[in-house]
Amino acid sequence: MAKRIKFNLILDNTPVRDLEGLRDNFNLDDLLSYFKSGVLQRWLEVRGYREELQNVERIEKGVSIDEVARKLINIFLPDAVPTSKEIYHLHFLEERREFLETIERNETYYKTIVQDYHDRYEKLKKGLIQNCENLQFLLAGISEIENQFLPLFQLEATKLLNFYGENHILIAVAFLLNRNLRKYILEDREIKSKLSNIIQIRNKQIKEIYNQFKSFRGLDEKYKSKVRVYQGDTSQKWIRIEEDDVLILQSNAGTKLRDIYEPEQEYSHVYAKGSILRGLEFHSFKNSHFVKYIRLKDIEGFIGAISIFRGVTDGYWKDIETADTECLILQIGEGCYIRSLGKHGEELSANDVNGEFPLLQGIDYKSNSKSETLYYIKISQ
Repeated sequence: MAKRIKFNLILDNTPVRDLEGLRDNFNLDDLLSYFKSGVLQRWLEVRGYREELQNVERIEKGVSIDEVARKLINIFLPDAVPTSKEIYHLHFLEERREFLETIERNETYYKTIVQDYHDRYEKLKKGLIQNCENLQFLLAGISEIENQFLPLFQLEATKLLNFYGENHILIAVAFLLNRNLRKYILEDREIKSKLSNIIQIRNKQIKEIYNQFKSFRGLDEKYKSKVRVYQGDTSQKWIRIEEDDVLILQSNAGTKLRDIYEPEQEYSHVYAKGSILRGLEFHSFKNSHFVKYIRLKDIEGFIGAISIFRGVTDGYWKDIETADTECLILQIGEGCYIRSLGKHGEELSANDVNGEFPLLQGIDYKSNSKSETLYYIKISQ
């Protein structure tokens, strides 16, 4: 019987001879290449890993690259949870490989390299707009601009970023999340000025949802599933329904609502509609009394991407986000302070933060106000 010749895989520039080595040096890009060429299957066969070989061979031909990636991760790193950004990155990597393979196969293609390069850049920009409410896709796409199309981007950065700031705010925010490309916003007075009012932009978008609700056409489908209703008799007592910020769509006569941070301000059904409340308390005396609302954190896209914190810390630093979570700070209130988690000596005030959009590794927060608000977006978690 012929002896099988064993060979190593090269993962992350490291020779790998067994499953333990594969897991220790796991590199998804390398593993996908070996899978596509069949080398991974041959390696599993000659190394005697029958169960893993069977699982790999069960991956259907023709499935998307992100599905192949998820299956390979599940086979070899079953406890790992890949981020959406890592998976989206594979689409761009695969497109790049196909482009290079085409050049190698067809010499005449060199004549159209420049045009194709521009076409791919335009396609990527269209993809950003088509996915303008998907933050993880935007982060992956902007990384592709940084790595592959920076010269073209630099030629139109001012015009392009102003367009995004005016029409697709989450795309502009995603550029702020990129450590190398954020300077093109921060060094441009016009776009930076637009984004300095970012919470007002958010509130305007929220009001537009309410205007949809009261229009003849009604809410878009993407919002209908987010609507919540509370109905009942509270025996003329105040009960707390939500701790999170909400948009009030509708309530009926006899009900009263209030913001949990301003209990002295009560809203009748006439004045409550269209209001943005920081938490929700409800007061009624009939079973038919109701309130209809949407939690802001449930809204997909820019509005739902924003995290919020309020609270008194009694003069001490309170940890809000862990150090492995990178955060873009959008706005803090007067008299409040913030820093990267555990970064002694750093103490950023509202003057340091608002309109400057610092990136922090984790969050420590200090405030003597129960109602002042910290607004931020988490990048990695």
